[in-house]
Amino acid sequence: MSLRKLIAAFVAAVMCAAGTVRAWSPEPMSDEELLETVQRQTFRYFWDYAYPDNGMIRERSKGMTGEVLEPFESAFFLTPDGEKGLKGEYFNNMHFSGEPELVRVDEIIDMDWELGSPDPIINEDRFSIRWTGYIVFPEDGEYEVGLGSDDGSRLYIDETLIIDNWGDHAFQVVSGKFEAEAGKEYPLLLEYYENTGEASISLGLVHRHEPDGEIRETRTNSTVATGATGMGAMAIIVGVERDWITRQEAAERILSIVSFLEESDRYHGVFPHWLDAQTGETVKFSELDDGADTVETALLFQGLLAARAYFSEDNETENLIREKITKLWNEIEWDFFTRGENVLYWHWSPNHGWGADLHVSGWNECLILYILAAGAENHAIDPDVYHWGWARNGNMANGKEFHGIRLPLGPDYGGPLFFAHYTFLGVDPRGLSDRYADYWEQNVNHTLINRAHCIHNPNNYRGYGPQSWGLTASDSHGGYSAHSPANDLGTITPTAALASMPYTPEYSMEVLRHFYYNLGDKLWSPLGFIDAFSEHYNWYAGSHIGIDQGPIIIMIENHRTGLLWDIFMEIPEVQRGLRRLGFEGNF
Repeated sequence: MSLRKLIAAFVAAVMCAAGTVRAWSPEPMSDEELLETVQRQTFRYFWDYAYPDNGMIRERSKGMTGEVLEPFESAFFLTPDGEKGLKGEYFNNMHFSGEPELVRVDEIIDMDWELGSPDPIINEDRFSIRWTGYIVFPEDGEYEVGLGSDDGSRLYIDETLIIDNWGDHAFQVVSGKFEAEAGKEYPLLLEYYENTGEASISLGLVHRHEPDGEIRETRTNSTVATGATGMGAMAIIVGVERDWITRQEAAERILSIVSFLEESDRYHGVFPHWLDAQTGETVKFSELDDGADTVETALLFQGLLAARAYFSEDNETENLIREKITKLWNEIEWDFFTRGENVLYWHWSPNHGWGADLHVSGWNECLILYILAAGAENHAIDPDVYHWGWARNGNMANGKEFHGIRLPLGPDYGGPLFFAHYTFLGVDPRGLSDRYADYWEQNVNHTLINRAHCIHNPNNYRGYGPQSWGLTASDSHGGYSAHSPANDLGTITPTAALASMPYTPEYSMEVLRHFYYNLGDKLWSPLGFIDAFSEHYNWYAGSHIGIDQGPIIIMIENHRTGLLWDIFMEIPEVQRGLRRLGFEGNF
């Protein structure tokens, strides 16, 4: 659609809707129907929102909820000198020299002030940039303009304050209306402050989100996550079993994923955390994390091995799936990542070697790594690596009570709830034990402690209670954080309670009903529930994250049918790993 037509359609929609938000009044349904609805909608993240060329799973979505921005084009903006763009200058802080650099103003306004040479003693809280110029609208009419920022911003058009979001440190889109004449140059002033070395703010035209509507993307996203892709493979299996897609469609998608992985960067057989979906090259996750990531690779192969077991028919596509996954699996050098010690390391980099220097030690989400590394036919780890490195010779035990509930393993209060989810997407904890714990008791009690904390609510956060609990890693009003009772920032993450459905079915259903029926217009989206929210801070994420969406669909399925548990626990390598490490159970 041309920009002219897009603006015309938008203006017509705004004028008809008069800025109103659609009322949320879903039809009542049974609990089973509600579970099916949530699974199917969440499935869209792994099927419709996956990278189109190869099916790899995107790291996250953006702008899927609430007020969504249609981006301006750079032609909308003129500097005071009449050039395309905007002019930037520093204010509120005289320790900067030079001018901030405007990287682009089409899809988002990207800024870079590393060229500004900030003084080391800068008071970061008073860091500000002012952008000036003109804005030109192509059509007559009333425009609803939106501004998204994660620290603070103000927008003036024609010397009128249109948007005032100064002082809000949570990313959100705020909108305001402006009546414009086509082609007229209106003075624009955009003030923004930040406290890091670079940032972006989004400026565009607002359209209202339809929770069950078409999936939209507001920016290019070619970063894909290896761990989330493993969860995607398991979600695709659920899609076949529930007749949302055909077996042939699913098999072709899995084959495209593993074919892409064959050509992607690996380091001693281990994949990086992120890949570029177009090139297969490593996308740096952090300064020292630009190579192998053993934990993400374990999460990837939890899904790929399940897919290898599920797609067992004798035809060309499924034969290739099994052949390619087995080849990738057998090329992983698990023992390399011990460095000759009795512990597995998380990272290795071709540029920094073992510079990240991070042991994978329990208790946390990483048990799956040790099970797979112990069960491999090639380059398997010795059981001592598990007992000394992971279990720390028993020192990962807790044994104390919190809210009257005993916690067998891990940090006080249990830590974020993804500890009880990631490994157990495939590993069935029912009746599973070793010398350190009964893993069903561990996960159930961890969940109950997390719930009890939210009900007790020592920080008096608004919105917490029996119908709204669940602390785990997610976005938040102050940035991404691993939320837990010991790190409670007032943010509830839907995946926490929903992915705990097998452990606390009645309590988790209570949360699901509340999220869907009472908060639905704020939480529900074309890709399932948004990543996180805080009623206390009136903040609702504009994002979804693959590793949060995955456990929702997979663990609800394990609650309903045990599907992924049944498939995964029959895999020979998984059974071998469990036995070698001293586990007992039904496998």
